[in-house]
Amino acid sequence: MSVTPPPPGGMPWDPTQGAPTSHQPPPTPVHGQQPFGPAEHGWSPLPPLPPTPPQQGGPKKRGPWPIIGIVAAAVVVLGVSVYFGLDYINKDEEDPGALNPGPSSSATEQPAGGIEAVDFKNAAVYAKGDLVAFADGKFEDFTLKGDPVFADIDGDGDKDAAAVVDIAGEKPWSQVLLWVWDGTAAQPIAFEASWQWACDPLTPMAVAAGEGGFALTRSTANVCGGDPATETITVGMHEAFPVEVMGAHHSATTRCRVVPAGSTEITDVTGKAEPVVLNAEGAPKLAETADYSKLEVHHRPSPDATLDNGYAIATITWADGGTGCGWVPWSAVTG
Repeated sequence: MSVTPPPPGGMPWDPTQGAPTSHQPPPTPVHGQQPFGPAEHGWSPLPPLPPTPPQQGGPKKRGPWPIIGIVAAAVVVLGVSVYFGLDYINKDEEDPGALNPGPSSSATEQPAGGIEAVDFKNAAVYAKGDLVAFADGKFEDFTLKGDPVFADIDGDGDKDAAAVVDIAGEKPWSQVLLWVWDGTAAQPIAFEASWQWACDPLTPMAVAAGEGGFALTRSTANVCGGDPATETITVGMHEAFPVEVMGAHHSATTRCRVVPAGSTEITDVTGKAEPVVLNAEGAPKLAETADYSKLEVHHRPSPDATLDNGYAIATITWADGGTGCGWVPWSAVTG
């Protein structure tokens, strides 16, 4: 699926606050064996026969013993050649390492203990939209905060990882990042589970292993000086994207339950758009129209349709009465 990269999921409600931006992330690398090189030249079990020396004079009578000796020698040479030839072939069949030197990938890439044995202080990670690697828990102004926690978020039966990463700067902020275990390596997810500014009175983000995913605790506001109240959501995966798991429903992990700062208008976009999991072109839908009864966007008058990669945060009212969050194109709001 082709996905246009968004800014960090859940941009600040107040655009004057500013926010980090994201660039096109490269595809997640695919790990695996490289194709074998060319096989060795074939082996012939029959060595070339020496040329027959020219005979001098007429034929001479010879006894049977020289002929028997020659035949016996040929049989010995042929037998030895066939023996070693078959031995070589059998070894090739039993030990393909003859054409593929080196240990198998499972011996070198898969640490005992699965993802819990991964050295996350030196793991691959997405930072500023690029796939990079931590060095002792740091990359430029990104710092791994504490130890990762582990839970199964993709339903494959093995554990995955989540961790808080702090980003220093004039306006420091934090992210919760995810890694999925593919049986061989910890694959970083390009889109964060959530983010917020790191400033008082906002409570710092935290993540823990939870039932059915990760329990992510964050401030309900995303502006410095906002309400210090907190909420805890359960983070899972939906078609390789982080989502909030809400019983039978999935919701975008952005905040939409608190009215955005500066909002004075509400636009009902029910039936005009289908909410998606992330503000990105090609992101999967969260629900079909029949699954919800109302889809509303709280916004400022004459909104800037370029905000959040051309998407607006919408509040979903499910058909069963619950509420969640999703993203819809600004064209559904302003059109």
